[in-house]
Amino acid sequence: MDRESTIGIISSARESSEYCVKQGAILVECVDLHEADIPLGVTDCKFGKWLESHRVGLNNFIWYMDLQKSFDKFHKVYCELYYGAVRKYNPKTKDQLEQCFMRLKIESKILSSKLDGVKNQLLELSDTDFKERYAIPEIKITAKELIEKRRLILKKCHQNINFPSVISEADLLKERKNKLQQKNGCDQKIININLQRLDEKLALLSQQVA
Repeated sequence: MDRESTIGIISSARESSEYCVKQGAILVECVDLHEADIPLGVTDCKFGKWLESHRVGLNNFIWYMDLQKSFDKFHKVYCELYYGAVRKYNPKTKDQLEQCFMRLKIESKILSSKLDGVKNQLLELSDTDFKERYAIPEIKITAKELIEKRRLILKKCHQNINFPSVISEADLLKERKNKLQQKNGCDQKIININLQRLDEKLALLSQQVA
């Protein structure tokens, strides 16, 4: 993901929000409802999928969470308007649809304003600055720290006999550690992968113990 493509996606999202408002007008009038776009899931539409799939990198920008929340609200209101208009049983009244449409226009203005703000921030960034912010930080951990984490998980596992699968995993990771130590220097990527597994197991273990 680079700066230019991100700006393009932000611009496209703004156009899509305006298009949804036009679709909302069709829904309010309850005429030619078959021409209105059926809403996808919030993470299935193009922009929602982009926000979710690039979450780790985009989360390094201060605007990410706020933009995601605004988009979720806008998407929710459009879904409410659409299904309120097209459902066969107990559809919304014209007044209810108009009220929902007003909320859609409000959320669209809020979302568009946020998208414009993000775009302006991106335009002020250099490509290098964008890459530095977007870059997913690599977890650095020494072999000694990894060994200590494994020692702690083994200790917790043996204190509770209900976790044979965790014990097996810890034993496997311990064997992996021994193999790593036999090499001339540790592979940082492998250490990072093992650390991620350990953290997941520790989180699961903590939940079950609690």
